[in-house]
Amino acid sequence: DSPKLSKSVSSGSGSTKFTFSVWFKTTTVNSSYGRLLWNGDSGGSYETNSSLYADGRLAIYWNNGSDGARSWLTNAKYLDPSAWYHMVVRYDSTDGTAGDRVQLWINGTRVTAFSESTNPGSSEVINVFKADVLSIGREVTSADRFSFDGYFAEVCVIDNTAYTATDFGEFDSDSPTIW
Repeated sequence: DSPKLSKSVSSGSGSTKFTFSVWFKTTTVNSSYGRLLWNGDSGGSYETNSSLYADGRLAIYWNNGSDGARSWLTNAKYLDPSAWYHMVVRYDSTDGTAGDRVQLWINGTRVTAFSESTNPGSSEVINVFKADVLSIGREVTSADRFSFDGYFAEVCVIDNTAYTATDFGEFDSDSPTIW
């Protein structure tokens, strides 16, 4: 039914720190990809998104216009329709280590294998909370497209703070492989 949750942001600015945490479960494989999180302007000068590709790989992407595009694409695939996945994206461009400025965790384990990865510059701004629309579950443009087919739970979109997976969950003490 292509549901979405969106919020118009009346004013905002970019941030050097940001966290996105979500539990998601797929029900149908999208023909191209489904948006988990999307923010952009109507003129196309900037965009930030996290998406699940049709082949099951997760993507994190943003384009701030003048800084150019940044993208990460996992090697691992997340398509098991019987599984819930917990994803945490941590962005902190003030981190002194370029490879730690964007971090991704799936089910409490940091993902380090990417087929694409472009690190942001020191103190580079990401425009997740810039004026226009912040959307969960689909891209909100004139085409209103790329619906995510599945379920979401405990969606957290946090500005100006860079949290890690352990701020949202923990491994089960009786079964230490279960997040």
